[in-house]
Amino acid sequence: MTEQQFIDGLVISVAATFGVSLLFKLFRRHRPGADPAHANDQTNMVNWRDRTLEVKARVLPKYLWSTASIDVYLDDAAIIRTGGVMRLKGLNEVQFDEGGETHSVALSWRSPAQGMSFPYQLSVDGKIVLESEVRPPNWPMFLMPVFIGSALLVLIGLAVRH
Repeated sequence: MTEQQFIDGLVISVAATFGVSLLFKLFRRHRPGADPAHANDQTNMVNWRDRTLEVKARVLPKYLWSTASIDVYLDDAAIIRTGGVMRLKGLNEVQFDEGGETHSVALSWRSPAQGMSFPYQLSVDGKIVLESEVRPPNWPMFLMPVFIGSALLVLIGLAVRH
């Protein structure tokens, strides 16, 4: 394979990845009351007993960047990390002591049906304190498998042709 063929294959792969990202934007389901362009602006924090509970998400390189970890923080300290499991829905619970009392925090979540936002519900001591969606700020990493697969297909096609 020549250097020019490699560059051509790389350009085709980048164009394919860009095309897939445009398809995500064009065909993403718009939920009433939710503006997809401002999904990160949703409130993913709640004040609980003068402390801040916050839900964040991030795409992990686990399973070739095809999974995300949804995490709960209490005053910037992680108390729940889902770890990027390959499940359609999940429930993580943790107990902690606060002022001599034991409290239970539960995070239930599900994979997005469409788009990149994960619906979740956060409960403290059995009471729902936050129900929303969270989008990983590094969500374009979900496209990494598409990019790698496209690049491999182009390179294999070029190698077979010559």
